[in-house]
Amino acid sequence: MDRETDLTYIGKLHPGMPTVLFIPGAMTNPSVFAGLANYLPCQSAIIDWNNSEGPWEVDAIGRRVLELIDNKKLGPTVLAGYSWGGVVSLAAAIFDKEDRVKGIMVADTGACAIGHGDPDFPQKLERRWPDKELFRKFSARCFARPITWGLYQQLEDYAMALKKDTVCQAAHSVREADFRDQLDQITCPVQILHGLRDQSRSKRHAEILAAGIEGAELFWLDCGHTPMVELHEEYLQKLLYFIDRIGLVEDPMAMDVLQVCVQ
Repeated sequence: MDRETDLTYIGKLHPGMPTVLFIPGAMTNPSVFAGLANYLPCQSAIIDWNNSEGPWEVDAIGRRVLELIDNKKLGPTVLAGYSWGGVVSLAAAIFDKEDRVKGIMVADTGACAIGHGDPDFPQKLERRWPDKELFRKFSARCFARPITWGLYQQLEDYAMALKKDTVCQAAHSVREADFRDQLDQITCPVQILHGLRDQSRSKRHAEILAAGIEGAELFWLDCGHTPMVELHEEYLQKLLYFIDRIGLVEDPMAMDVLQVCVQ
């Protein structure tokens, strides 16, 4: 983990290089993105905002992502946000007036929380966190395909170690966030992935994004709320397609430099 900036992240970031920043959901172990970096034609890192210092509101994290891009002097950057992290990606793209974000790929997210999950979840967190039974119910909405007990244990252990202030502030924030009227301010390319069997975010959330963002591409996937786990290879292929479509890696020599830096 690196704490050189305001946000904790996992990975190595070098200035000037094309970059993918993965942004996980609330209470979500960054390991859901495990293995993807090995197949990307650019550098990447996972923003572990759940373990960063606060504040943990959507708007604040979105602005801090842009600050991270500035502070690390990153090259063209794609934000790959999942669930709560998808809302952060939308916020960052809306706030970005300097073209730091080359594109965003969001998975199973939405511009508002209407019809999203359990509307009383933030209050339950306030009363009961940390609570394994509460997390079990939360996790059950995240997967339509079976996951291994080992992975579930990783997810639970990670969540149980988070501070109550973090999970509660994040939960309240996403409930209050509503970017529907600001979607037309997103000018970078956008790709939307959404699981047809998502029990947390409805198809309507994805459709609102696709309708509100000019040029956005929407792909339906045969999975639940967490495509990078349930359909790992398909998620990777969609990310590679997006990277190629927007021309994130324009100079092949840049990747030769990256390999030298990594070594």
